[in-house]
Amino acid sequence: MCSPSGPRFLPESARWLILRDREEEAKVIIRKAARINQRPLPANFILTASTDSKAWRLDQRKYTATDLLRTPILRRNTLILCYNWFSVCCSYYGLVYNIQNLSGDPYVNFLLIGLAEVPAHIGLLLILDRTRRKLLLLGTQLLGAGACLGAAAFAWLEMAWLTVGLCLVGQFLISAAFTGVYLYSAEVMPTPLRTTGIGFCNTLGRLGSSLCPWVILLGDTWKPSPFIVFAVLTTTAGLLAIWLPETLGRRLPETLEDAEKVEDSCCCCWGGTAHSANSRGL
Repeated sequence: MCSPSGPRFLPESARWLILRDREEEAKVIIRKAARINQRPLPANFILTASTDSKAWRLDQRKYTATDLLRTPILRRNTLILCYNWFSVCCSYYGLVYNIQNLSGDPYVNFLLIGLAEVPAHIGLLLILDRTRRKLLLLGTQLLGAGACLGAAAFAWLEMAWLTVGLCLVGQFLISAAFTGVYLYSAEVMPTPLRTTGIGFCNTLGRLGSSLCPWVILLGDTWKPSPFIVFAVLTTTAGLLAIWLPETLGRRLPETLEDAEKVEDSCCCCWGGTAHSANSRGL
């Protein structure tokens, strides 16, 4: 009910205002941001759009989802992100729905699995500016896969509370991966296709959440099987993330050409040198 009044309290994008020659409005927003963050700002500062931003302003073509698959690097990144969304959504909702196959009070289990998300999001907020995106996505999904495999083993041994405990650990890690893949997608996609790209990946993610109830039904045949499926999905998705470019501290790609230039060292999570955050620019 409160959502319609939300936009009036949110500032417009200063970059968007500059590209539309509304510099005075952009200056008001930047002054407010500097005041809130207690940063010094010259009284008569001048705003200028970068070369890439000017090129984006001149390029007013209508982009569609097919443009995500036209060029090789952007196509690779899009497909990897789509699979990561599919994996994370299927595993995230699957662990919640799988409460019916766990021992103990289902209401208590549901409460605990919901509470497991709170420290995941708070912890992610604290480390986000200091942790490489690739390492974050790889680490949370591989560790989440390990928790799911442990839960599968204890479910097979009928050790109820250990199964529930590792299920909570898996939910904690996959919740962090869910937030991480959302942020990563926005940083990899170029500006003209950013909302389209996130929507495209999100669609594949919702396909995963739609299929997860069928995975849960496997538990009626063999109790550990849903955990094993989630572990396989998150492991493969995490390993595929190695081929994504590192985006921490780097300027967002503003054109399709920029998206093709973000090719990074894809053989190592720590490959490439992140630029200073001061190099982002407008």
